[in-house]
Amino acid sequence: ITQLIRICKEKTIDVIMFDSLTRIHTFDENSASEMKNLLLSFTKFTNEGITVLFTHHHRKQSQYGKKEGADTAMRGSSDISAQVTFHMAIEKKAQVNNMFILSCPKNRLGEPWKPFKVSLERKEAGSLSFQYIGEYTEDDTTSEKITEIMDAIYDYIQNNPDCKRKNLVEDMVTPTHGRRIIIAAIDKLRDEGRIRYVSERPAKLRINSSEIQLGFD
Repeated sequence: ITQLIRICKEKTIDVIMFDSLTRIHTFDENSASEMKNLLLSFTKFTNEGITVLFTHHHRKQSQYGKKEGADTAMRGSSDISAQVTFHMAIEKKAQVNNMFILSCPKNRLGEPWKPFKVSLERKEAGSLSFQYIGEYTEDDTTSEKITEIMDAIYDYIQNNPDCKRKNLVEDMVTPTHGRRIIIAAIDKLRDEGRIRYVSERPAKLRINSSEIQLGFD
């Protein structure tokens, strides 16, 4: 650290970035005391007027299980999040090419901003830039949940031909994908022509074929 500070002073560098945090230490990330000591060592930089940035990954989460907020999803000890002054979370949306969600779970220097969407744009010269799309709203979350569950519903119907919609909904509901989301995903699959109803009472579903699609609800 002393040598890095000396180089920063010589080169008039006032920001230093470590990518990623896990590559610059051999401590136990799940140990609060060890992570606290590691992050406190960064104060040697800040005491010299050098801002420290570092990247860190979130824990992997199950696709349909309850998802943690960005403030608690950081991998390792919660002391990592507790020690930082500012936390910016970046989430890649698999359903939309080149779209990212930026949020601010923590900001000791001011008010955290509302989550917003950006797209990654490639310029002709080969450079990259971010394009602001707009705020990330509850409607975005609902739409993503519907898209997330559609393939799983399709596979369920494929593996259970002529299954009852009632049973499908009951089996697919999770804490993050409720009944309303599951039904909306079924309707979207039907609208896209991927599945069809084969009876009205009880409502039964089947993967679509060349047969006439029925529109029972």
